Order: sequence, then structure tokens, then C-alpha cells
Amino acid sequence: MARERGLGLKAHSPDGIDDNDWIFVSWSAEWTQFQTRDASRQFLRDQITRGLFSPHNIMQTRSRPPRAPLAAQACDPCRRRKIRCDTRRPQCSNCRTLAIECHYNTQRKKRGPKPRASRPDSDSIQVTLSPSDSRAPIAPDVFGDSPCFPVSEDDPISPMHHTSPAVLVEWSTRPLQVHRALNAAIDAMGLSLEQTVKECLERCMLWSFATLPLIHPSTFSRNIPLLLPSSMHRFQASTQSQPAMEDLRAFSLLTTVCALVSRRMGRGSTNIRMDALLLPFLTASRDMLYCFEDWDIDHPDSSSLVIRISQSTAYHYTGQTSRSWYLLGDALRLAMSMKLFDESSYLGINPLEAQLRRNAFATIYAGDKSASFLNGMPICYYGVYADALESDPLRWEDGFNLLDPEDPRFHPPFENRLNKGVYLSFRLWTMAAELMNYLGVAASLSAQPSYDASSPDSAKIGITQSYLSFCGILDTLPAWLRNPDGHIAESEEATSYQRSAFWQQRANLVITFHCLRILILRKASQLGLSYLFGLTDNPDMLALRKIDFASDLAAASEIIPFEALQANGEPLIEKLRQVGVTLLEIIHQCQNRAITSRARSLLHTLIEVVAGLDSRVSDGLRPPEVS
Repeated sequence: MARERGLGLKAHSPDGIDDNDWIFVSWSAEWTQFQTRDASRQFLRDQITRGLFSPHNIMQTRSRPPRAPLAAQACDPCRRRKIRCDTRRPQCSNCRTLAIECHYNTQRKKRGPKPRASRPDSDSIQVTLSPSDSRAPIAPDVFGDSPCFPVSEDDPISPMHHTSPAVLVEWSTRPLQVHRALNAAIDAMGLSLEQTVKECLERCMLWSFATLPLIHPSTFSRNIPLLLPSSMHRFQASTQSQPAMEDLRAFSLLTTVCALVSRRMGRGSTNIRMDALLLPFLTASRDMLYCFEDWDIDHPDSSSLVIRISQSTAYHYTGQTSRSWYLLGDALRLAMSMKLFDESSYLGINPLEAQLRRNAFATIYAGDKSASFLNGMPICYYGVYADALESDPLRWEDGFNLLDPEDPRFHPPFENRLNKGVYLSFRLWTMAAELMNYLGVAASLSAQPSYDASSPDSAKIGITQSYLSFCGILDTLPAWLRNPDGHIAESEEATSYQRSAFWQQRANLVITFHCLRILILRKASQLGLSYLFGLTDNPDMLALRKIDFASDLAAASEIIPFEALQANGEPLIEKLRQVGVTLLEIIHQCQNRAITSRARSLLHTLIEVVAGLDSRVSDGLRPPEVS
């Protein structure tokens, strides 16, 4: 019987059954159904007759380790904190120590495969909804305490009806619910959706197009009816056909452009309605993109890029930089998959589509460099595509016209001049990226034991030459960008509009240039390569040079019209903030009173400019403590 005790069996078998028979029967769950001795014997004979207790099965059974007892389920507080529970009743030791109620109210979830009846068919998708899901189907509370869209009580995907963590949502109902939610939100504001979208288009042409020429106004106007209730039937498709997907993509593009324009209105503006439109439009665009995102990745076009760029920019203007960077990364990867860095990728496609892709890629390229230089993100694009542009810049300047030449405001050569400004911005970021890359390579070479810093070589000469070319880029500006107020068009209306657009481009170019000069000098001084720019390693002299650059930026920000600075929005404010950080470093580190006094004066000027621009990102930053 020692063997049976070692296996965890009973020491004595029931009367009338020998020990070996009891070993067999003890592993059968059906043994408990028989209470009498005769029934037990008959049951055993039947099992042996069937061959269930063959010698092979007996050996396998004896070699199995004893099954561990079932673990008791932890109480709800311990489950939430993910700690071990001793399951004592009426109160476990953890709950008793914390003096909290110990209860077992949460319904335990069953593990394993789901029943066949709950599996989705080919026309449905499974959406997992949880309190932490930031991409809920309808009206997520994107901006904290902002009001959500009204949701009907009959809404099949309303959070109030969620009784399990996984809910099956028919694909055909989700776009319809997004469409209804947008219309309900605009109606709740007492606005006409059609008139509101048309006004957003006008504001886009006034504030955004000069620096972000990403839409075709005529196509945008033709697609406005997609947002209206009369087109709701187009979002009830039962199959994911290409026409249905195109409608969803157009809807997402329209709403994200409206959101992009809505953020232009500051919180101090008297037109509060425009600022309140950002939430419903941005949420509708994000939710609709979620409906066709997989198809969009497999069939990308310029709208795919513009949607993600605009959503990223809108989040940036609201101060949510993490979401902004994430969406910009989506656009970067999508542009890579489309091979927009290769000039051959533009061959054989519609000229309108090719021009939109070029403009989108220029915006993504600048955003990639901006995120790297200003926020320390890794660079995705290097100078692969820049070589093609340098060899044939006319492809950008004389591309397909996005604007209607019949409109008096857009009479030629206005759009070609706008494209010239876009190309100059692209070239500015390209030259800065090359300089940063060259500095990193030179620092790696100088770290080699055999490197002689005193000997001239082609690498150092090339860095110096590139820096001189970069410093002279503003000297190559055309007349309409050097002095926008001197530009005269055919009519007074066209003159006013075109001057405003050129001022926006000049503000972007000048502020970016001065900021990049400071960032390049900062990196060179950190790497010990400031001598390549004709400067010494003396900290006071380097600080003085940085202050000179900051002074040029402050002077430019005071000359440029405030509306042009405001139109460039959060990206421009980010550059001003970086210059302010440099001035703060000088104030804290420099011992020269004359230098620190000048830095304080310039910092005060920049703070006034940033405060007037009403930055959401600045609101989330803790003010620095300056002694």
C-alpha cells in the first residue's frame, strides 16, 4: 500500500474490490454515480470489457503526476490590484489590512474558444471596446472634459449597452453611425452643416493653403454633399466595395480639413463656434478612417496622406503632441510604401494626383525634420529624394494647378509663386538636415585616434561650404517673399489675398531659418566643431553668437504681421519655444552680465509673442523658474 500512498491514492479500497481494481476505478469520474457494491462491480467489468483499462492505459495512468487542486478565485479588490489573495472569508488578509470591503461581485470570464454562434460572419467585424479604448466608435472624449456627440439610446454600439468586453458591430452600421453623430453634433450647435463646411473651405484657402497646399478646392466642393443627411444612404453599403470605400475616404478628408481650419480660431476669438467645431469634425474623421483603414493602407493615394497629416496637425494645435507624432509616423510609413522619395513613382498617374502627392511629401519631409530637430525624434528621410528636386526643381514650381485660374484671387502666376515658396521651405529643411548629418559624421571621424583636427580635408571644407550656402538661402528669396507688401495684383481683392498668402510663407521661412541656425550652432558646439563655422570654443562667444541669431528672430517676429504668425500656428510656436530654451540656457550658464541681460530682454520679447499666439502646448508646460 506504500505505492498507493505515494501516488496520492486511498490507503484502503472499498469492500469486495481488491487494491489493483481500486486504482483503476479511482481515476474514473463516473465511479461516483454508483453507490452499491454490485453496481460498482458491474461498472468495473464494463470498463474492462471496453478496453479502457488495458495494460497500455494502465501504465500511462500510473505515470501521470497528481492533478493540483483548483485554485480559489481572488476577491475583486485583489484582482484589480493584481496581487495574491488568500481568499479567507469573510475578509481576506489584504482587504483586512487596507480596511476595505472584500467582495466577489465581478462576473468571472470563461476562458477558451468562444461559442460558434458568437463568431462574426463575413460581413461583420469584431470591435473590442473597453474603458481605455481611445478609438471608440462614436464620439470619444478626445479633449478631456469636452462634450461628446449625442448618441441615440437605440445605438447598437453605444457604450451604455456593452455587457461584455467584445461586441460584434456590423460593418455597414458603423459608418452610418459616424455620419449621424456628426450631423447631430452640428445640429445641436444650431448650425447649417453645408454652410459651415463651405466656410471652412474659405478659411482653409485663406489660412492654410499657402503653407499646406494639400487639397484641390474644386474636388473638395463637389464632395461637400457627402456630409449632408441626404447622402446618408451612401454609408449603408453592405459590402466593402471600392466606391463605398472612396466615399468613406472623401468623408474623412472633408472632416479632417474642417477640423484643421477650426483650430485656427483662438480661445479669445469672438467666433466661438468655429473653435467648438474642432472636436466633432476631428472625431468624425478619426472614426471614419477607422472604418476603412485596412483598405486605405492597401490602396493609398494623396488623400490617405492628407488625412493623416491634417489629423496630426490638428492634434498638434490642441497640444496633444504624442497623438500628433503617432499620426505623422503613419503618414511617413505610408509615403515610404508609396515610394514618394522616388521620382519614377509619379510617372503614369493623374497630374492632379501627382501634384498632391508631391505637396504631401514635402509637408511630411518637413514634419519629419521638425520632429527630429525640435523634439529629438529619429529622422526617417535623409537626402535621397532631395537630389532629384535639386536637379529638377521646375517639377515643383510649374506643376499642375490646384487653384481655379478663373477666380480673380488666383490669376496666374500666383500658384506658381506659391509653389516656389513651398519648394524653398523644402530646400531649407533639406540643407539643415544635411548639415546636421555632416556634423555627426565629422564628430565620428574626429573621435578616431589617427584623426588630425589641424589638417584640412574635404569633409571639413564641405561642412563649411554647406553652412555658408545655408546662411545665404534667404538672399535667394524672390521679390514677393522679400517684401510681400510690395506685391500688386490685378485687383484690390486679389492683392490683399495674395499679400496675406506670401506673408504666411515668409513668416514660415524666416522663423524656421533663424531657429535652425541656432540649433545647428548648438549641435556644432556640443560636438566641439564650432571652429568649422569660424567660431571659437569660448562659451561667452558662442552664447553671444546664439543671442545674435535670437535677436534676428525676435526682430523678424515683430515685423511680420501677427495674422501671418497666427496662420502658421503651433509649428511656428514650437520654433519660438526652442529659441526661448536656448536663451534660458544662456541665462543660467553664462557668467557675463552683459550677455545674460541681453538674453533676458530677448526672452521677454519671445514670451510676449508666444503668449499672444495662444499656444495649447504652452499651456501644458510648467513655467520655468528663472532666478
